[in-house]
Amino acid sequence: MESGHPLVITGHGQDANEHLSVAWINNLLSVAQQFGANSKTLLSEAGLDAQILRNPVDRVSKAQALTLLNAACRELRDPFFGLHLGEQIRPAAFNALGYAAMSCATLEEAVQLIPRYDDVMENFGRTLFSSDGQLATLSWRSNCAMGEPLRPLQEAIVSAWVSFGRWITGQRGVIIQLQFAHPKPSDLREYQRLFDNAPMQFDAPHNALIFPHYQLAMPLNQHDPELNRLMRSKAEAIVSSLNQPGVTTRQVARLLQSSLPREAPNIQKIAREMAMSERTLRRRLSAENTSYQTVLDQVRHELALFYLRETTMSIFEIAQLLGYAEHSSFSHAFRQWTGCSAQEFRQQQGWKK
Repeated sequence: MESGHPLVITGHGQDANEHLSVAWINNLLSVAQQFGANSKTLLSEAGLDAQILRNPVDRVSKAQALTLLNAACRELRDPFFGLHLGEQIRPAAFNALGYAAMSCATLEEAVQLIPRYDDVMENFGRTLFSSDGQLATLSWRSNCAMGEPLRPLQEAIVSAWVSFGRWITGQRGVIIQLQFAHPKPSDLREYQRLFDNAPMQFDAPHNALIFPHYQLAMPLNQHDPELNRLMRSKAEAIVSSLNQPGVTTRQVARLLQSSLPREAPNIQKIAREMAMSERTLRRRLSAENTSYQTVLDQVRHELALFYLRETTMSIFEIAQLLGYAEHSSFSHAFRQWTGCSAQEFRQQQGWKK
């Protein structure tokens, strides 16, 4: 990027069903427990069942996430828990986005991924990255209504940007300014400690981290092109699944994605896991203009493309993972989906085997 040619990347924006990822919630609970909180008490206060936390790709509502975060602040008697939560951040908290960012070649590549795959973590705010060749700015603006208890979340987001950046580069870097959308706290010592006494603005229009443009060229310690490719693909798949219409359709797709590698697809089992009868499940899918078989075929199709592009598994192994009793059944289905064989598709991707 050259000065005078600004780069701007925006996130995906607001969704009617505002949520935060289970991966981030699990990280919150882990850090709170390390600091002495009781995770069961926190979950109870937020009205969350521990069962929902088994799949990091699942979502927790905005209201429950904010309740949980503020409950941790109260139980720990730590008004700066948001800062401390961000300080402890690691890739798993961001799911595929975290590992994709970690394995980039430079800080610039990693920063650009954040707004692009914002929805992997949350969808009730909008991330913006811009650079004018002199200063780089990463900002987050909430879609939430005025008066919602956002301070711990805003602190956690900005703190996580700084801490994660330091972790993946191995350098503390220079901070030009930090901006927070909440009022100025009476005690700034934790801010000053964490952010190396950088200039700060409160009651700002949005939350932002401003740093020198040249730091974008910093190399990352754990650059791994293969891991980066895999994690970007996974992030794309997560964002795509979140944009699919139909709550029941998404739930069935998610359950099939997690169960197919372990066992053959079974609508009765899927219905039991969703706490409904098979008949009810079929009726709800029909109301969303789809069917169990259609969702299963779609999931198999997407996973087949992923395995063929991104792994070295044989086509026979892929067929088994997708729950096909016969290799020929998978071959027939794949040709219907794509118009070519699985082997031909793999060769088109540049495979030599």
